[in-house]
Amino acid sequence: MAPSKIFFYCLSSFVLGIGMASFLSISSFFVYFISAFILVLALFVINKKGIIFLLVFVFFIAGIIYYQLREEKIDENHIAFYNGQKVVFQGKVVKEIDERLDKIKITFGDIVMNNRNLKGKILVNAPLYSNYQYGDILKVECKIEKPTNQGRFNYANYLSRYGIYSVCYWPKIKVIESPKQNSIYSKILKFKKKSLDFIITNFPEPQATFLLAILLGLKKQVHTDMRCWFSLSGVSHLLAVSGLHIAILIQVIAIFLTNIFLIKRQKVFPLTIFIISLFIILIGAPASAIRAGLMGLVLLFASKIERPYSTLNSLLLVGVLMLLANPKFLIFDVGFQLSFLAVLSICLFYKLFNKWFRKIPDYRFLPMRSCLSIAFSVQILVLPLVLYYFGNLSLIAPVANVLILLVVPIAMLLGFFFIFASFINFWLAQIFFWPVWFLTTYIILITKILSDIPYLSFVIVDFPLFGALIVYILIFLFFYYFSFCQKDKP
Repeated sequence: MAPSKIFFYCLSSFVLGIGMASFLSISSFFVYFISAFILVLALFVINKKGIIFLLVFVFFIAGIIYYQLREEKIDENHIAFYNGQKVVFQGKVVKEIDERLDKIKITFGDIVMNNRNLKGKILVNAPLYSNYQYGDILKVECKIEKPTNQGRFNYANYLSRYGIYSVCYWPKIKVIESPKQNSIYSKILKFKKKSLDFIITNFPEPQATFLLAILLGLKKQVHTDMRCWFSLSGVSHLLAVSGLHIAILIQVIAIFLTNIFLIKRQKVFPLTIFIISLFIILIGAPASAIRAGLMGLVLLFASKIERPYSTLNSLLLVGVLMLLANPKFLIFDVGFQLSFLAVLSICLFYKLFNKWFRKIPDYRFLPMRSCLSIAFSVQILVLPLVLYYFGNLSLIAPVANVLILLVVPIAMLLGFFFIFASFINFWLAQIFFWPVWFLTTYIILITKILSDIPYLSFVIVDFPLFGALIVYILIFLFFYYFSFCQKDKP
C-alpha cells in the first residue's frame, strides 16, 4: 500500500475516534482493554497488512483518548460548578463584544469569585449600547445558568466548543478597570471599529448592512428581510464568514487574477494568500475565519497538483491540526463541517462540472463556465448538511451564484479600497463609493428578485440525519461511477 494511502487511513481513523468519543461516553478502562486486546492479537499477525491495521487502530484509539483528555473537568475550581446560583464575580472581557440587533453578548474569562481564581468562561447577555470593550475588567452580579437547548439546536454543545458552560442574562455590571490595550488583537479591533464607522456614515441601508457582513463579518446585524432574501436565493453563505464563503471567494479570486489581470499561476497563490489574510485581519481575525481561510487555501494547493490523495491528505491534515486545537469542532461546530465539505466538494467535483459545461464560454472578463462549475460543485457535499441543520432547499441557488459570484470579489476589493482611502481623505474615499454602492445594490436587487419567484425555494422541517447519510452514500456512488467507471470506457 502506498504511503499516501496509509497516511490517509491513519488520519481518517484519528478523526473517527474523535467523532465516536464526541457521541458516546466511553470509559478509559474499556479503551485500554480493547487496545491491549488488539495489541496482543496483532502480535500473532506479523505481516505488512497486520502492521498497517495496527497502526490505523492506534490512531483511532488516540483520537478517543485525545478527546477525553481535552474535556474540561467541572469541579469547585470551575465557574460552571456554580450553575443555578446567584453569584458576584469579577472577570475580564476576553473576546470582541458580540453586538446583536437587540442586545450584546460579552464573553468573560480570568474569573475571580470570593477571592478565588476560577477556570472556565461565562457568556453574559447585556443591554444594547452598553459601553464595554475588549480587555475591560468588570464586576458582574447575576444568576449563572447552564445553557439550555433551543429545539433541535443544541446550544450547550455549541457553546462548549468555546469552553463556555455558563450563561447569564441581564446582570448588574460595574466597570472596575478599563486598561489601555496595546496588544495586536486590540489594535485590529480598533481598526475594525473605525472601518465600521466609515461604512455606516457613508452608505445607506441596506447597502451598509450588507457591506458590514461581507467586509467585517458582522452578519448578526443583518435585518430579517435581507436574511430571508439571501436564504431563499441560496446565497446566504455570502452573509457569513464561513468556510463555504471563503472557499468560493478564494476560487473566484484565483480565476479573477488569472483571467482578467493575466497574472501567472505561479504568482496567483501568494497574491491570494495576501488578499485573504488582509480580509481575515480586517474582520477581526476570529478563529472561524482563520480556520476557513486555511481550509480554502487547500483549494489553491489542489490546483497545483494532480494527485487526488495528495489533495485529500492536505485537506485532512489541516482538519486534524484544527481538531488538535479543539476536538469539539468536529461534531459541535457547523462552520467547521461546512468549511471542510465545501473545500472537499470543489476539489472533487469542480473538474467534473467544468467538463460537463465545456460548451459554455469562459470569456476573459466573464469566466461563466468557471463560475458555474464552482456554483454547482460546492453545493454537492454541502447541501445534505444544510438540509439537516437548516432545512433550506433553493432550486434557484445555482443561477443566483452565477449572477453574483464574480461580482462579490470586485465589490469586496473596492470596499477595502474605500475603507483604506477613508483613513487618508474623505474625498479620496468617494472615488470608490459609487462603484461599491452600485455593485452592492446589484447583488441585493438580484437576491430580492430571485427570492420572490414562487415554487423554487422550500423549507424541509426536521430533515433526518439518516436522510442526509443516504444522500451522501448516493453522492459517493455518483462520484465513483463518473470518476472511475466512465474513465475506463473507451
